[in-house]
Parts: sequence; C-alpha cells; structure tokens
Amino acid sequence: MVKRRLSLWLAGVCLLALGCESDHDAPEASPTTSVTHTSLGAQTPSSSARDLLLAKQFDMLTGGDGGVDIDCHTSLLRLIMQGHPLDRPLAWVSSSHDKVELRPQDSVALCLYRLPKSKPITVTVKAGDRTNTTKVKLVAQSDASEPSKDPLIDGRRVDVWDIGDSLLQSPTWTFFPSDPAFNAIALSGQLTLTASAGDVRTTYEVPLHWDQGAAALEGWERTRKMTLYGYPAGARVPVGLYRVTGFDHAVLERQVGQVTMPRARIAVFTIPQDVLRIVRTEHESGKDFYCLATPEVEGCVTYPPPAAS
Repeated sequence: MVKRRLSLWLAGVCLLALGCESDHDAPEASPTTSVTHTSLGAQTPSSSARDLLLAKQFDMLTGGDGGVDIDCHTSLLRLIMQGHPLDRPLAWVSSSHDKVELRPQDSVALCLYRLPKSKPITVTVKAGDRTNTTKVKLVAQSDASEPSKDPLIDGRRVDVWDIGDSLLQSPTWTFFPSDPAFNAIALSGQLTLTASAGDVRTTYEVPLHWDQGAAALEGWERTRKMTLYGYPAGARVPVGLYRVTGFDHAVLERQVGQVTMPRARIAVFTIPQDVLRIVRTEHESGKDFYCLATPEVEGCVTYPPPAAS
C-alpha cells in the first residue's frame, strides 16, 4: 500500500513539476543547479591559479532567501530518478539544491527512507578514518529539538518525524562541521552515512561540492578566527578590509592578510588584533561600517554588532 501511495505521489510530482511525457518513459534527471558566485574584479581562477585578487568594490547581495524549505520527498524523487530502487531503504542528507550533495554553509536535513519505526535507529557517519554514531529518535514534529552544533558529528541525538510515504525527516541545520571532522570530510570528498534499524541497514555516500567562500567562526569576536573554503589547493587567497556604505556597497580599504589553501581546501585565518578592533566596532544605523571579505564572494564575512539603543 505504501509503495502504491508513493508511486502515485512520484507520478504526480513528475507530471506537475518535471513535465514527464508519459508514465512509461523513464524521467530524465533535472539539470544540476550550482551556486555560482560572480567574480569580483577578476575572472574565476582555474585549478592551476595561484594568486587571487580582491575586488576593489562590490555591491552585496541583500534580502537572502527568507529561509530554506527542505522536503525529503523532493530529494528522494531525484535519487529514485538516478536509479535507487523504490523498495530499498536509504539514508542521506538533503539540501535545497537540484542534486543530492553537500555544500558548506548550506541548510540541510537528515532524511531516512523505509527504516522500521518500531526499532531503534542509529546513523553512523564516516569520513576518512573518522567514524561517529548518532541515535535517532522519532518524535512529533512539534516536539523535535533543535539540532546541536555538529549534528551527526558530535554524537548527540537527532530528532526526526514522520512526513509520510515511509520517510522520516529531521530539523534543518547549517552544514559546516567543526574540525577535525570537516577536514576529514573535505579530504575524502564525501560523507558516508550508514543507517541501521533492527536487521535493516543501508549505506549511502553524499558527495561534497565546493563553492568558494568564507565564514566567521562562532565566537570570532573573541577568537579572531574565520575560515576560507573551496578555493583551489595551493591558491594564495587574500583577505580584505572593506568600508560598507549605504549598507550594501563595499569599497576595499586594504588587504589585511593572506592564506595559502591546503589540499583539503579549508584554511583558518587569524584576524589581526588592530583589524579586529575596527570590524567589531558597534554599528550605528545609517552609518558606514567595516567588514572583512574574500575574493569571489559578494558579501561580508564579518558583521559588527548593532549599537546599543
């Protein structure tokens, strides 16, 4: 019955969203949509590039996406279209992209398919020689706890709820694991998930996709740490101090440092103390402020705290 209901749902999604021609024709996978950052003052470097350039100025993207809606039904459909059997269990991490893959800073959710809900469920994550096992608890959606800082990595329980069609889904979190786990994932190029429930066991490898970018690490105001990721290994990537006017127009003041990307394509930059004082100065509404940025990213990596009212 479940298989028939899911088959009807898949057919409906296929007809409405993907424009399949008939029930008898195997639907073609939708084209992959990649997040492409506009080059800021220089062409996107090849893998052999060694020196990247900072933009002299750029207009920041504003507005955001208003939150990402992730539905495991959608990514399951993509996996079935790629050949996964409809009657086989599966565990994966889903995002909002057209392809099931992991990208740093993406909103993601854990998806479990056809695992017996009457049995205790665990998910084991393997990256390189690192292995972590997490217990999964089935709850009502309204009772689901917010994910920890490093879901599936820190070993803390992950809550899921039943979304129908033999699917369980977790709350969303931002995929940006702490080191050394992230380094291991980056070097292996994938996240291997093995879900078990009673005698049922399934393994799936979610590939890692690199977009070039940077992020301020939690507590950067104290630790002075930010991370750069996705740039070609061996590339020398500068970090610039920008003055932001009108909240969305950034003008380069000066370069404050540089990192050389290692093989894992993740590097940590320590913000100089004198620069830290500038970028964490309270920002008064309507006034210029300063931030740090890196090549190929239309936005600030750091933002100052708002001035006390």
